[in-house]
Formats: sequence, structure tokens, C-alpha cells
Amino acid sequence: MANFSNKKSDRIRNLQVNDELKLFNLSIYRSVALIHWVGYGLLVFGFLDIFFLLISPSWVTPGWFLLVLEQYVAFVPVLLIGFGLAFFGELKPRIYWEVFVLRWLSWLMLILSAIFLILIPLGIYSTIQLANQSEQAITQKDQYDLVRLETVQQKLSKSKSLAELRILSQAIGVEESQDENLKQAIDRRIESQKKIIKSDAKSKITLTRFRSFKKIFKLSIGAILASLAHFLLWKNTLWARQSENI
Repeated sequence: MANFSNKKSDRIRNLQVNDELKLFNLSIYRSVALIHWVGYGLLVFGFLDIFFLLISPSWVTPGWFLLVLEQYVAFVPVLLIGFGLAFFGELKPRIYWEVFVLRWLSWLMLILSAIFLILIPLGIYSTIQLANQSEQAITQKDQYDLVRLETVQQKLSKSKSLAELRILSQAIGVEESQDENLKQAIDRRIESQKKIIKSDAKSKITLTRFRSFKKIFKLSIGAILASLAHFLLWKNTLWARQSENI
């Protein structure tokens, strides 16, 4: 009798354990399904941002490709997390339509990997265009300032009265010194400002080139890493592309 009651209690315990395992498996099933939906949601948000970026009217501007590269690299964490969550658990548990979606998402990762590589030279081209535009703007402003100073210098050479000299000194910010030295002070001020303008122009152009190079270098490294990450994800989702799974 004792042995019989022990066996019965063991069976009850086993049944309880089996029930708990079933409940645990069911909770895992639901949790994984939830993870998949979170991944799909992140991908939808990421692709919507990319879509609105592509239809933006700013594509006619010289720096559009650089903007696209910058935004794509910024979206990479969202896309990678979305892909990772969507493919989590491979084919189990899945609704029937998810198998088709996963197959196309797998190929989409390969396409994105290629797009990131293509955007690198386009981003470099846009960076060069923007740098040239900035340099032209700096040069034009400096030329304008130099022409203004040369105009003042020409007026200075023709000035004969003290009143004219005082007007010119106010125009370029020279404090009035002794009247006999005012003309020389104005001339020295003009030459000094010319040297400062030319020196500042070179510094600004050098700084613009450095910042442009730094930005495109950072974005290029990010694009290469993003391309590699998408390629590895594509490579490791062969199970989603196999025809027997469709």
C-alpha cells in the first residue's frame, strides 16, 4: 500500500511538473511573438523615416547625398535591432505569412548592405561640393572686404582736407591721433586689416576642409560597419531564404 501511494504521488508530481512546463512554454511562445512584433514595429518606423527622407525636396541641393548618408547611418541602430528582433527564434513560433515576410526582409538586408557602400562615394562627392561652396563664400566675403579697404585707400590718397581724413578714420575704426599723423595711421590700419583678412581666409578654409574631412571620414566608417552588419545578418538568415521553408 505504501508503494502504491508513493507511485501515485510521484505521478501527481510529474503531472504538475508537465503542466508547469506547458505553461512556461506557452509564456515563452507569447513572449517571442511579442518580440517579433516589436521588431516589425521598429522596422516600419525606420523605413518610414527613410521614405520621407527620400521624397524630401532637398534632393536638388548639393549636400543631399551627404544628408542621406548621415540619416541612414543614424537609422542603423534602429534597423539592426528591428531585424534582430524580427528574426529572433528563426521559424518558431511564426504565423504563416511571417515566413514570406522574413524571406524578403533577409534579401532586403543584402540590398541595404550594398546601398551603404554606394552612398560612401556619393557622400564624398557631396562633401566636396559643400566644401567648395563654403570656400567660395569665404573668398567672396574676403574679396568684398578687400575691395572696400582698397576703396578707402584710394580715397585716402586723394584726401586733402582734415575733415575728409576724419571721415575715413571713422569708416575703418581709427582713433583720431595728431592731425599730421592721421593719414599715416589710416594707411597703417588699412594694411593691417588686409593682412588679417587674408590670414583669416586661409584659416577658415583650412578649418572648413578639416571639418568636412572629419565628418565624411566618420560617416564612411559608420557606413562600412553598417554594410558589414547587414551583410552578416543576411548571411546568417539563410534559413529564411530556403525555398523549402516557403
